[in-house]
Amino acid sequence: MGLKVHRRVLPVSWARSSEVLERAVDRVVPHLVLMLGVATQEATGRLETRALNRLDGRPDSDGDLLLPGPIVPTRDLEHARNCHWPIDEFIKSLHVKGHRIVSSENAGRYLCNHTYYKAFDVPASAGVGFLHVAPGTYQDRCDPRRQLLVDLIRALDLWLRA
Repeated sequence: MGLKVHRRVLPVSWARSSEVLERAVDRVVPHLVLMLGVATQEATGRLETRALNRLDGRPDSDGDLLLPGPIVPTRDLEHARNCHWPIDEFIKSLHVKGHRIVSSENAGRYLCNHTYYKAFDVPASAGVGFLHVAPGTYQDRCDPRRQLLVDLIRALDLWLRA
């Protein structure tokens, strides 16, 4: 695998998550940004195809609350920022490897969607993407969520080389 992976844990904070992401991107200057979040779902993973300009108004871990509405007030609530990665190809190749993964057009209305929407502004030549994984405690190195992430990173590496 030719990708060099840098990991950052973003705070569950309306104000700080995008700031931490921007600082990390400025420091590393990545070709692409793959973000992960946790969501209740039947599949092991869900690759998000887009982020919408909307918030649901729930408080973050700092106790801060953003009112329901747009992330960027000058844009329509339905404004979407679309991942240009070949999501369908990734899903097919990951299914062949036995992963339970789906694609989704709805990254939610909480911090995952918020950070994903804002991440489209960071300078990453190959773009940004978002993977939601199922909740739960990691069991070991063979955890299906870990294996899914490793195989997705491999698929991204092959895509970048093509």
